[in-house]
Amino acid sequence: MTIIFLVGFMGSGKTSIGCELAAYLEYQFVDLDNLITKEANTTINEIFAQYGEAHFRQLEHKMLKNIIKCQNTVVALGGGTYIEQKNRKLIKKSGISIWLQCELAVILSRLANDSSRPLNRNPQQMQKLLESRLIIYQQTDFQIDITNLTIQDAVKQIKELITA
Repeated sequence: MTIIFLVGFMGSGKTSIGCELAAYLEYQFVDLDNLITKEANTTINEIFAQYGEAHFRQLEHKMLKNIIKCQNTVVALGGGTYIEQKNRKLIKKSGISIWLQCELAVILSRLANDSSRPLNRNPQQMQKLLESRLIIYQQTDFQIDITNLTIQDAVKQIKELITA
């Protein structure tokens, strides 16, 4: 195993947990959304506003194709990355996927003052979006409920999953 892909809804902790997991495993860490904003030289909100979600998803796929060339890497995917079948195929061929499940109430509290996410509009819309993604997130190789875990406890559980 050379690439660990962290899957989950926005605000589920993929970046925070991914940084710690990479440090623990002595892997490099990549945040897909950060790569996209560097490549596009603008924010995700601006990409959505100027070019639309479809364009953003194309950039996302392009960057994912570059990432899969890496080794010994933990990747925090964007919340919608795993939804695209072509991305799931790349991920399946390239490493393991772990869904970081988190209750919506916790996610909403984490995102309460975060205006950087174009799909974060209101609690009802977030509920519908999460529900629409659950069946796809369940296709990951592993799942852990991180709702009540510290970052360190989540890393420990992931370590146990991937070394079992």
